[in-house]
Amino acid sequence: ALLLFSLPLCANSKAYHTHIQKNLDKIITSVDANVHVGVLVTSTDKGLILYEKNADQLFIPASTTKIFTAGAALSQLGPEYTFETRLLTDGKIKRKILEGNLYIQGSGDPSLTLQDLEALVLQLRLSQVTEIEGDLVIDNFAFDEFAKGPGWMWDDFNGKSFCQMNALSVNHNLI
Repeated sequence: ALLLFSLPLCANSKAYHTHIQKNLDKIITSVDANVHVGVLVTSTDKGLILYEKNADQLFIPASTTKIFTAGAALSQLGPEYTFETRLLTDGKIKRKILEGNLYIQGSGDPSLTLQDLEALVLQLRLSQVTEIEGDLVIDNFAFDEFAKGPGWMWDDFNGKSFCQMNALSVNHNLI
């Protein structure tokens, strides 16, 4: 949005301040009235406050922090990276019976859904498996042992926004 405010005016001019004020007020009033908005715009050269609205109020960063997470993931994993949730076994299929354990191995796929798991079961059925003579083992060990993010508090786990981190989370970390 700030790119909309570039003017060939001096950042110290009253016209520049008025332009920023008017346009930011327009953007903020177009947002749902129930949304809590806080903005602070300063000049990079002199640190002058060009605009502020609720700048002294405290906010929980919420979705804005996802920008940094997405940037780090893109940098480390690359644009072509895909998550894989796999079915594995330590046994053999004989007469439509899986003689061994069936492992569901997660890789941290944030978009994994119940429908995706049903598709994995369908693949198993299409390979003619009708019975498993072993255990169903959930392999969610792709991450380290820390299930909480840095800075999370003990009481952050009361809502769906703070589900513990897990390599096999389903339906946007609700399961």
